[in-house]
Amino acid sequence: MPIPAEPVEEYRSPKRQEVYEQLRELIVRGELAPGTKLVDTELGRLTGASKGPVREALNRLATQWLVEIEPRRGTHVTYVDRRVGVAVVQVVTALLADAVRCATRDLTPQDDEALRHWRDEVLTLPDDELRATVTTRDDEDQLMAVFVRRSGNAVLTELAAELRPYLRRIAHVHAEQRDLEALRSSHVAIVDAALRRDAEAAVAAWTTQGEATVTRYLSLPVSPSVEDRERAPLMREHVTALIRDAILAGTLAPGEPLPEREMMRWLRTSRTPLRDALTQLEAQGLVVQPLNRTARVARMDAAAVADVVHVAGLLRGLGLRLLLERDPAAALAALEELVEPVLAAGDTSGVLEWGLRFSDWIDRSVPNPVLARVARNISARARWYVTGVPSAGSGVALRQVSALLDAVRAADVAASDRAVRALYDAMVPPGV
Repeated sequence: MPIPAEPVEEYRSPKRQEVYEQLRELIVRGELAPGTKLVDTELGRLTGASKGPVREALNRLATQWLVEIEPRRGTHVTYVDRRVGVAVVQVVTALLADAVRCATRDLTPQDDEALRHWRDEVLTLPDDELRATVTTRDDEDQLMAVFVRRSGNAVLTELAAELRPYLRRIAHVHAEQRDLEALRSSHVAIVDAALRRDAEAAVAAWTTQGEATVTRYLSLPVSPSVEDRERAPLMREHVTALIRDAILAGTLAPGEPLPEREMMRWLRTSRTPLRDALTQLEAQGLVVQPLNRTARVARMDAAAVADVVHVAGLLRGLGLRLLLERDPAAALAALEELVEPVLAAGDTSGVLEWGLRFSDWIDRSVPNPVLARVARNISARARWYVTGVPSAGSGVALRQVSALLDAVRAADVAASDRAVRALYDAMVPPGV
């Protein structure tokens, strides 16, 4: 589809990020209470912004489970929900455990000093001060930022940051219920292990804290959600899917401009669904929207390929772990159906296609709504990268596929998780 090079009038505002951050903090701190109806005009007066930045902020907050947009009924602040809380903790725990594993061996003297400060200065504060500190400053962000930064994975950093606000919100709501002695113990264990460069011990301490948090969150209420009810796809979802499919198919090439008027004419849609769709695709890494410039298809960045595929492997490893914990026999049967044709063929020529089917199975089946959504978003970018590079998947060996099946047959959840991550890392094109 030829698109004229002449740019259309820019619609984005420098207020977009500011409005998002302002509304996010009001929700996290409870100043916009659960159930509060959010009206564009009222939010515009509150933030001093026009309708466009307000809508973009609300769409982003909806992807973080902080607001809910219900067709023809309006938008409201979500209630704190057990299912979402537990699901977010499971994903964040897996992401940050990988950051700890990758970063511990590369920590610098400055990183060590930051860890010692947290252990010796912050964790030793009196209970009231420590509670206030970890509630207002987000304790895992303060501690785990050292590992996330040193891991060097931009995609992991971005995804963890998108998920943290929901946990910060729970921390505010349930601040008095926080077990400070357990927090001190787990954080000291993480810091001590990292300082002696024992990555596995640090990962174990962090994972134990995550499991304890899941147990604590099981006492949260379950709130009704519009996502629980069947509904027809929204126009913005339809437009998002059309643009995403065109990018993945190569119809819209990397770097191609996406002028509004041409896109509206092609997609037979209005400006608002198109802008909402571009915002969603920007979050998925498929579109970029530079300030005061026309949106365009993202370019394939070789440095990002390994990061994206690695995180996709982390998420699918967690997904398989959860499926095995729920119903190992069903998970094994489904995996055998996927894997055995590859092993029977005796070569890995079809391993990339197998990987896409494996990802789709995890996303459809996993009992974690947060994981399913973020994995689909990451998968779109990973699929775009690897299908566009002929050498993708050439590093996979049959023994790795066989090792995954053997681990699942042995009901070894940890080994299954490791095998999935190893397979995805091997799918990164050589030289990247």
